[in-house]
Amino acid sequence: QKFKEYHLGIKQTRLTSVTKYESDLAYLLRWADETPFNQVVTLSLTFPDYLVKHTTLQPETKTKIIKTTKSFLTWGKLHHPREFNKVPAIWISDLHVPHSSEQRLRREYVTLEETLQLVYPVAGETDLPLWRDQAAAAMLFLSAARAAAFATLPIQAVDLRQSSIQQWTSLGVKTKRGK
Repeated sequence: QKFKEYHLGIKQTRLTSVTKYESDLAYLLRWADETPFNQVVTLSLTFPDYLVKHTTLQPETKTKIIKTTKSFLTWGKLHHPREFNKVPAIWISDLHVPHSSEQRLRREYVTLEETLQLVYPVAGETDLPLWRDQAAAAMLFLSAARAAAFATLPIQAVDLRQSSIQQWTSLGVKTKRGK
């Protein structure tokens, strides 16, 4: 809670980010269990290995959790040195998600040809919801829009004559960080 208060007050971090910190740090708390933070370096299962072996999270999410954990532990060493005195700064800085060949093998890529098949309706097919879904998939692929932005995109943001899309927050589009 003190870490949260510090970010909300001193660092002026947005509440949405701080809320994400709480969910990221829940993994640290589960891993540490009953072990005080000043003794976590003695645990036989490292925190990064815990994330790899005991979660099904994407590598990017694991990296974000590690980043938040490093921030928390660094804050702890600076603001509560007695409670974090046995956590070496080098141990904190060396935290990282181990690279796994399994993670690289699980990636699935879609070819341009497969994507273009989405654009063309099947001959004789009159399923309008299917056409809508195909158009949405093609638009997401071609525009690189985020799902939230696409879902909040009003019709006035689409200019078919100019073949352009305006992902503007002033139109109500929910963009990353409101940009």
